[in-house]
Amino acid sequence: QHGILKKRAGRVLALAAVILLLPLLVLLLSPKPALYGRYLQSSAYFAAGGELLSLRLAADQRYRLRLPLADIAPALQQATMLYEDRQFYHHFGVDISAVGRAFWQSVVKGGRRQGASTISMQLARLRFEINTSSLSGKLQQLAYALYLERHFSKHEILEAYFNYAPYGGNIEGVAAASLIYFGKEAQRLTVAEALALSVIPQNPNQRSPLSTKGEQQLELARQRLAALWLQYYPATELGEAQRLSLPLKFYQRADLA
Repeated sequence: QHGILKKRAGRVLALAAVILLLPLLVLLLSPKPALYGRYLQSSAYFAAGGELLSLRLAADQRYRLRLPLADIAPALQQATMLYEDRQFYHHFGVDISAVGRAFWQSVVKGGRRQGASTISMQLARLRFEINTSSLSGKLQQLAYALYLERHFSKHEILEAYFNYAPYGGNIEGVAAASLIYFGKEAQRLTVAEALALSVIPQNPNQRSPLSTKGEQQLELARQRLAALWLQYYPATELGEAQRLSLPLKFYQRADLA
């Protein structure tokens, strides 16, 4: 049985290599892409004291604001990498060990599908609108992640991820999500708020706080991340994070509809 699985894995890997290598070579030799080529922004208006007065939809009917990485709370950056891609600063766009585990479990053994997408791969999917439901789509995503890593720094990739990531409903990017859910700018997020936002992009439909069921799923995921966070940052005070509901401070307002 084990020998059959190994042969099957070898055939699939060989096919994947043929499918991937030539397009990858062409892609890597292509010029630097525009990271925000199709990025449409909302319009935000603030009072003199910094209070959000109005947030208007972008032309594609989504809430989206571009934000530099320096204006995103360090806790949110750390929590997101802890949850999504712990090796972000140590790989070249693809986490080989994670891909190997996912490939063996999902393709060779035919078991439950496991995720192995790095932040770079997720950005590739979002920026280039790649359908990753098939093997060819996943290979395309992998190739574009390498393409992004060739042309952009880790700082630029992480920043772009936070500007493209889905946060439930028609909310994209952490700047809009922070304003809508917590009524504050992303640089002012607490650890508890950062943990809540960090788990949404992995499954924005099921974990959207815009519905009761979504809020429940979000809370379960956030609790798992909070437990993991305490393993890495045991000195953190997480009193407020034991139970945190997202207040949706601005989403229901008429000027956001």
